[in-house]
Amino acid sequence: MAPSQPKKILIIHSGGIGDLLLALPAIRIFRRTFPDSTLELMGRPERLSLIACDLQVKSIHSIDQAGMAYFFMEGEPLPSALSTFFSSFGVILVFGGASGKPLLENLKKAGVGRVILTPSFPPEGLEVHVADYLVDSLKSSGFEGENSFSPLRLPEDAMSLARGFLANFSWPLGHPQSHENPPSPPFSKGGLGGFGKYFISNLGLKEGERVLAIHPGSGSAAKNWSPENFARVGDWFSERSKVILISGPARDGVEEVKRAMKKARPFVVDCLPLLHLAAVLKSSTAYLGNDSGITHLAASLGIPTVALFGPTNPSIWGPRGAGVRLIYKKSFCSPCSPEARSECSRQCLKKIDRDRVLEILSPFCG
Repeated sequence: MAPSQPKKILIIHSGGIGDLLLALPAIRIFRRTFPDSTLELMGRPERLSLIACDLQVKSIHSIDQAGMAYFFMEGEPLPSALSTFFSSFGVILVFGGASGKPLLENLKKAGVGRVILTPSFPPEGLEVHVADYLVDSLKSSGFEGENSFSPLRLPEDAMSLARGFLANFSWPLGHPQSHENPPSPPFSKGGLGGFGKYFISNLGLKEGERVLAIHPGSGSAAKNWSPENFARVGDWFSERSKVILISGPARDGVEEVKRAMKKARPFVVDCLPLLHLAAVLKSSTAYLGNDSGITHLAASLGIPTVALFGPTNPSIWGPRGAGVRLIYKKSFCSPCSPEARSECSRQCLKKIDRDRVLEILSPFCG
């Protein structure tokens, strides 16, 4: 028997990009259970924008807004405006585990009809994939649905912008042996206005040309394959396709990769808003990266994705997708804890063979 359809439903998820995308199968089951309800999201708005089109979301709210801190405390008076806001939802799904229990109780106190709290991750010591664990957790609350993959849908305006960018960007020219790095594009830190002006005013990628996107960083340097290895892969593919390096606000090894390159003269996508980075990835031919949120994003979009794992366990944290190929060279000490990782020599990552990476990527960009 189908559950009654509340007028409005809310999902609260404030985790990282990878955590959010690993939760997507469970989130989709929740959404399909209430197809006629208006869905809103709360968390980190830029990250949540990645899944808004896919889930037909009406509104996204920041979890950092004034007054929200009281909902994570016990025994504190709740702001009336937020209590009224939350009470307008018939069902709220919260990802948060034990840390979400005060929020659960305060949402009930605010008058929410039904609140479902699901852990963000499996308990330590349980070797089960995060996506499977979250789906099973939701099913234990009475929900039904299949844990199947389908590519993340993006809004058409973002895709049009990305297609125009790839079609009109002027890729660096010159002698292939040159070590000169291409200049940073004017939109790299200037938002979407600069992005649009730059690709409109230039001519570049021809129809049918292949693009390899590389993100050499992650949330921890201990999870990263060496810049020299990424550089050699980029050099090899530069004679066969265009190469994009994806950079962000944190140090991610992009500059080291560029300095190590001997042939490639890549274009650096620097600090692009996540939704438009997703569209650029979707328009790329293939992707190479470490265990990172951006790797999960590429995988979720359905493009051929090579994900390199070492200190973390891909059986738990690996990206899911139709085109994903995981490369994992287990060492005696891997997977390891974040504490051990800080003092690690990364033997597991050093065991990953560059030729094997080239072999896997060659059918797409070779």
